[in-house]
Amino acid sequence: MVGVLDAETRNAAVLVPGTGAGLDTIDQSVAAATELARATDGPVFVYLDGDLPQTMGYEGLDDAVGAGAMLGSLAGPLGQALGTAGAAAASLDDSAAAPRFAREMAPGLVGFAAELDAEIAAHAPGAALTVIGHSYGGSVVGSAEQLGLRADRVVYASSAGTGVFDGPWRNPNPDVERYSLTAPGDPIQYVQALPGNPHGDDPDTAPGVLRLDTGFYAPGADGSRTPVAGVDGHSDYWRDPGSDAFGNIVRVIVGEQPSGYVERTPDFPLRIPWP
Repeated sequence: MVGVLDAETRNAAVLVPGTGAGLDTIDQSVAAATELARATDGPVFVYLDGDLPQTMGYEGLDDAVGAGAMLGSLAGPLGQALGTAGAAAASLDDSAAAPRFAREMAPGLVGFAAELDAEIAAHAPGAALTVIGHSYGGSVVGSAEQLGLRADRVVYASSAGTGVFDGPWRNPNPDVERYSLTAPGDPIQYVQALPGNPHGDDPDTAPGVLRLDTGFYAPGADGSRTPVAGVDGHSDYWRDPGSDAFGNIVRVIVGEQPSGYVERTPDFPLRIPWP
């Protein structure tokens, strides 16, 4: 917890980080939570009760090709294909492509939010709770929503999807507000649009979810502003409290009206023709 939960508290937030997060790298998430707590004047909890994937899944592809080539020299094209497929599958098992991390973490997040809700009721009655999932953390949050997570507001930030379980969200709060935040050109969009995405639907187009503007980073020394976009747009706004994306998350937490998405550049710089 960063900040204080007391009678003066008007809002609280839970941040679930994504791929690569762990106790050895928690300082990065705590830094973002510290800026959020400062901007919202409320406590922010970094939720890491469980394992998150540490690789994206493509890291083993070079090894997969090498393994396939070795088998191929022994058994021909079929051996090469089988070797490549087998090694590639192994590289995905413990990566961000695997839904099991979200499946395992989601029930605990539901329980934690319920306990936090009780603490809020006892010490800060009336304070609103926002749950934020970044990248793979968005899949964890969406899965928790499918299991009955109670929150007032939910933000899918550069999220892999809306949840790994079958069925709709089952949030006990019928008035929950849901938002998504994905920068144009963020590679996570290829995952969001993937047919049969194991992490669920695309949060940017899911019914009942308002896509927020990611806008620009804070002005540079010369006053110029760079759009939050591309590969860096997946995470860099968390390190820039002056960015429009970070500011929109702050507005959600404190109950102000955030700004909706403005298309400045295409979402997909390179469009993949999914079948």
